[in-house]
Amino acid sequence: MALLLQGYHRISDAEAVELTVMDLRWQMVLGCLGADEPAFAQGTLQAFRERLIAADMDRRLLERTIELARQTNEFDWKKLPKDLRLAIDSRPFEGAGRVEDTFNLLGHAARKIVAAAAKLTGSSSEEICRKAGVPLLLSSSIKAGLDITGTTPSRRTKRSRSSPLN
Repeated sequence: MALLLQGYHRISDAEAVELTVMDLRWQMVLGCLGADEPAFAQGTLQAFRERLIAADMDRRLLERTIELARQTNEFDWKKLPKDLRLAIDSRPFEGAGRVEDTFNLLGHAARKIVAAAAKLTGSSSEEICRKAGVPLLLSSSIKAGLDITGTTPSRRTKRSRSSPLN
């Protein structure tokens, strides 16, 4: 159930773990109402997801969803946006993806691109970032550069605007 809730809310593993303590709705669904400790750890959630995938249960879940949609006529592909052109494999990240959120994972990838561009052009990463208009990549983390704190949407706030990127 946790994976279904996580997918529905489109949140990271860390956020899912936190919601097992902070959100009574999650606690009710997961059978841990009133819990003071998380129902599971990020690593446990990731390991469960990996076992689910290894047993092809992720594929079976998708197949069963399609079967139900056909039987109930509750899904009409003609109502999808006309500009939808691609699908993304949503299988989980391995390694850093199990402990870092999407913002920072994308930041790591972007920094690798900057490093490659710097090497190709003989420039510094700082120079590449400034010329490309992405000084955000020079901060310690993407979230720090964006001045985002907290891990759940209701707790996300802007930090004081004392960032060197301003």
